[in-house]
Amino acid sequence: MSVDLYSSRNAPPCKELDYRYLKPACRFQIAKIATAFFEQNHMEGYAEEYIWPTIQKILKDEHATDSLYREAAHKSLGGRIAPSAEVIGYLQKQDDINKSLDTIELIFRVISNIETVGPSAGYPLNNYPPSQAIDNLNKRLAQHCMGFKFDGGVIIRIDNELLYSTITKDLMIFLSNSDYHNINQEYMQAHKHFRDGNYKDCIVNCAKAFESSMKVICDKKSYTYDLKATAAPLLKVLYDNKFIPEYIQTNLGGLRSVLVDGVSVVRNKTSSHGAGSAVIDVSEELAAYVLNTAGSTIKFLLAILEK
Repeated sequence: MSVDLYSSRNAPPCKELDYRYLKPACRFQIAKIATAFFEQNHMEGYAEEYIWPTIQKILKDEHATDSLYREAAHKSLGGRIAPSAEVIGYLQKQDDINKSLDTIELIFRVISNIETVGPSAGYPLNNYPPSQAIDNLNKRLAQHCMGFKFDGGVIIRIDNELLYSTITKDLMIFLSNSDYHNINQEYMQAHKHFRDGNYKDCIVNCAKAFESSMKVICDKKSYTYDLKATAAPLLKVLYDNKFIPEYIQTNLGGLRSVLVDGVSVVRNKTSSHGAGSAVIDVSEELAAYVLNTAGSTIKFLLAILEK
């Protein structure tokens, strides 16, 4: 946790936020927050046996490597590097911003979720609550003028905070239902692509999540539909079965166009087919629009289903 020192109080304000590189000092301080959380809650042994190996395995699988940090020393277990040392060493020596953020997001997602299992395992977490660890993480990111924060279990860009807070947070309430697992995976993958600057893939996953939401509705309502159907025919099924209230259909004649054109036509025009000789540029603004529209639409449809 940070201490109010002269250098902090008199640091110049951020001229701009950095999205390209996580400073070594910031990585070091964030690693210290993570290890302090387990140490101060007397969870080192539990974490070394159950938590750090899981984080270690996920990072190795997702980043396609056999070893995260071969030189991570010097905490060894029976002649091998402890999982905690390997993960922390990996974070401290990581120059790739995306891999750094992946590692931080994974560690603090575990910390944010551990409140549900810690007390039952005999760890009340009173010495260093998860909320305090997350608050300290965000303070360090802000202190180093990083354009990111941890919120709702994920790292988000601060310039997209309004988009996230108004759409994704509310939508995640619905998507926490196990019946919506595929929708959740596809929509969160769209967010990941957006964060990584992969705007075409962001739009593709938005459309997938939109279509998956309609298929879930059809399954739950026992509506007949083609398993290969895309957005337009799926939406027609919902209209034909009056899933969307008739008075809304009548009074909002353009609703169908908004729902389909807002997501799937953009996807079809930019992402899902071969580009041929033309280079199709998908801007951040367009991807943000589709991400916003898809989230609003999915939330709208699931809200009707949940009534």
